[in-house]
Amino acid sequence: MKCLAVFYSLSGKTKALAEHAAQLLSAELAEIHCNKYGRGFFSFFRAAIDSSKGKLPPIEVSGPSPDRYDFVLLLAPVWAGHAATPLRAYLNQCRGQLKRAAFVLTCGGSCPPSAFDELAAIAGVKPQAQLILRDKDRKGGSYVSPELDKFLSPLKAQQAA
Repeated sequence: MKCLAVFYSLSGKTKALAEHAAQLLSAELAEIHCNKYGRGFFSFFRAAIDSSKGKLPPIEVSGPSPDRYDFVLLLAPVWAGHAATPLRAYLNQCRGQLKRAAFVLTCGGSCPPSAFDELAAIAGVKPQAQLILRDKDRKGGSYVSPELDKFLSPLKAQQAA
């Protein structure tokens, strides 16, 4: 099974998780880039507003197209109760190209289940699995989480089959 891990990360936390997941799944990586958002207060505020209004920013992707893969793992942070707008923009561009997918959302607080429903609707695919990784659940400040390893185990087993 050919796998692709696609991620958007502003702080680097989700990137670390995506790199770890790609290594475990022997997947290729694709990173979503968006110049609209930065790391300052006003940029975070703009990101939250855009997220709640559903505004999709222009993006660039470094990595292969998802239509060449049997399975795509998608990772992004949660902004204002929704998956980050760059991931939503990516899924909007790739609508109908995903054969099978799973979603991982990272968040500092809460993540409503509707965030996953929204991603599935945009992508046009029902996720095979979904996971929320909260900052408070990480052990020892590590960006990599035992919950992610547990989440990826069945996916890795499917690869081997």
